[in-house]
Amino acid sequence: MNLIVNFIKKILKLKSKEKNKLNIKTLKVGDIIWAKRYTNEEDKNLIEKGHQIGPFIVLKTTDEDVLCSVGTSTIPKEEYNNIYININNDNLYKTTYFRLKDFVSIDDNTFIRKIASITDSELNKLLSKIKYVNKKSIVEDLNFQLQVGDIIDYKNIYYIILDKEDNNIFCLPIKKRYNKGSVDSFKNVNFSSIIKLNTSNISYVDTISDMVLINLLKGQNQYLTNLNNKTITQRGSVVNYDDKYYYIYGENGSNWLLFKIFKDKQKGFDSIVINNNVFYTIYEDVIISKKNIESALMLAYDDQIENIKQKRKSYKKAHENITDNSNNNSYRLFHYKDIIKIDNEEYYVLDFIGKDILKCVNKRDLNKKLSNALYLKVSEILPEQVIKSKVK
Repeated sequence: MNLIVNFIKKILKLKSKEKNKLNIKTLKVGDIIWAKRYTNEEDKNLIEKGHQIGPFIVLKTTDEDVLCSVGTSTIPKEEYNNIYININNDNLYKTTYFRLKDFVSIDDNTFIRKIASITDSELNKLLSKIKYVNKKSIVEDLNFQLQVGDIIDYKNIYYIILDKEDNNIFCLPIKKRYNKGSVDSFKNVNFSSIIKLNTSNISYVDTISDMVLINLLKGQNQYLTNLNNKTITQRGSVVNYDDKYYYIYGENGSNWLLFKIFKDKQKGFDSIVINNNVFYTIYEDVIISKKNIESALMLAYDDQIENIKQKRKSYKKAHENITDNSNNNSYRLFHYKDIIKIDNEEYYVLDFIGKDILKCVNKRDLNKKLSNALYLKVSEILPEQVIKSKVK
């Protein structure tokens, strides 16, 4: 009888121990764990003693296993290529570098114990770096948050994040050659170039030092103070010029591309919403030098900018065949693919903007992406510069 009782106690004790055993389901993203570097005895014998178990950081969890970044105490050669990140934690006993391109899955058979958890700030930076160096990897869907002081790559231009607002970030363009810990590297930044970006289609590059960040934020505050808290001019801005209101929809070198907007409703005008205001317009396009506009009155939200872009396109398409009874019909003297000579270069006429603006492109660039169109005022084009093309 005693044998049976002892056997039952032993079974219950084993079940209790099994129930309390830590498993991968108890882990969360950002946990530092200790785990085996092998899955079977054959693999174990191939690993040098003392290196058969090691540290890992959990990056993604599932019901069956956890995806982890591998840690090593060896100082990496590729440290400056954002391949590694250094996490200092007392529970790791020594400085540990976690590889950003070396990931393994850990399950209950290889998991040993949890050591600690990294901070939210460290986790964000880790995931950001992984996202940057693994654009098409198994961790492509990892979520991360960009922070003030991060350097990002957007359309092959580097920016520093100086402020955040919901899903938007306010960024300052910088040169690609920089020293992230040197204040002198960022002395000549132009705060008037700050732009607002949505956090999509952005790659993390680096994070500047706290000293550099403090100096940049001081410089930004001083610049904003000098502007008397007016909004920095950029695409999506409402500006006042010559006592008229304009909306900036684009830029061309040193000029803004704008169209007139009005506060009062008029017959045949389209309505657009900018910030919390309603304006009315017929999308009458003009070009104004950037030098003539110091700051903006307000800035449209990203979704409003996209909506205005579509409304402008639809309005112009619907009104493109309407006869213009205005006095200035000079733009109708031009046709698609007419050639205009400027500084011994030939340009094709592509489109008409407003009543006095032609959109042109260099003949040699016609079949390329038209990212550098040239905008010309009809009133400034001499008759001898115009060549009527036979292509219609």
